[in-house]
Amino acid sequence: PPSIVLILLANQLGVGILGLFAGALLPGLMLSGMYVAYVLGISALKPHLGPVMPPEERTLAGNPSLGTKAILSLILAFMVFLVLILRGASPGTEGALAFALTWSGAAFLLFFGFMAATKMLGTEVIVSIVPTIALIVGVLFSIFQGIASPSESGAVGVFGALILTVLNRLVDKQLVKEGADHIQTEWQLTPKALRAAGVSTANITILVMTLLFCSSFFRLMFRELGGADQVSDWLSSVGGGKWGFVLIAMVAVFLLGINLEFLEITFIVVPIFVPAMQELAFTDAEIIWFAMLMAVNLNMAFISPPVGFSLFYLQSVAPPEVKTADIHKGAIPFMVIQGIALVILGIWDEITFASIRLFSDIDI
Repeated sequence: PPSIVLILLANQLGVGILGLFAGALLPGLMLSGMYVAYVLGISALKPHLGPVMPPEERTLAGNPSLGTKAILSLILAFMVFLVLILRGASPGTEGALAFALTWSGAAFLLFFGFMAATKMLGTEVIVSIVPTIALIVGVLFSIFQGIASPSESGAVGVFGALILTVLNRLVDKQLVKEGADHIQTEWQLTPKALRAAGVSTANITILVMTLLFCSSFFRLMFRELGGADQVSDWLSSVGGGKWGFVLIAMVAVFLLGINLEFLEITFIVVPIFVPAMQELAFTDAEIIWFAMLMAVNLNMAFISPPVGFSLFYLQSVAPPEVKTADIHKGAIPFMVIQGIALVILGIWDEITFASIRLFSDIDI
């Protein structure tokens, strides 16, 4: 979570958000792994692009192996979790328990390792990592256990974040007492901060609701004027059946993503695809698979020059010597990676189906 794109796609495609969340886990991990492989590969081939950190920054409390152990413990925890799921733990209570146990074990391993090295550093690292993981687990747990809907889980996340904000100040004070000189103990939950968060939330909500209203109006008029039937007939009559439709849809979304934001594509273009998908008799699992392809394709739109909004965000925080052209060039390899991932997920749809089977109770 929050995976806003998936929530909006679920609304437009008429499928459950839980199914999209479950279907996105393995594709998301695959895409992350491809990013990591690229970064490691390019750093090995061109060391100047990814210089090694100085030993003093990689060494914790004089113990060079401590950082490696910390990373390995997290990898081990994740592998244990996957093994438990693959060996039959259900995506419900057993899956949640497996997740909680493995990551709790990793947290304890990190805790005792760091505490053995230095009390202050151990405390600082633990209070930085564990609350974040706990918040993510809490939100996911509330969704997968049916305690809250994906929309309601946002309130769970906000409530947990407020609690962590209060606890963070108490922990920061304790760290300062122990000698930490780089921590500010000022109260962060100020009226000004709350007001800024409220204004930002209101702006985004108004934007999304306005687009939702306009897209609903467009969809209604488009259908009443017969446009939906014509597009549906044309798309469903394209040679290749479902595969032909998916290919045309992905090419169209990619081209539109160069100049449009994902909200416009999601609310205006996706509804045009729905009648054709119904005509071609897409199953729920196939709709989720199509949504995964859409999500990766829209991911490319985030960084596609010249209107990739993520590129502008990067430009706003980049040093002055980093030019817009440099950021655009840097985005191209990641667009290629996303394109490869799109092809892989398109050809091997079983990746998405396996993710649905592993992490949800949906029958496919």
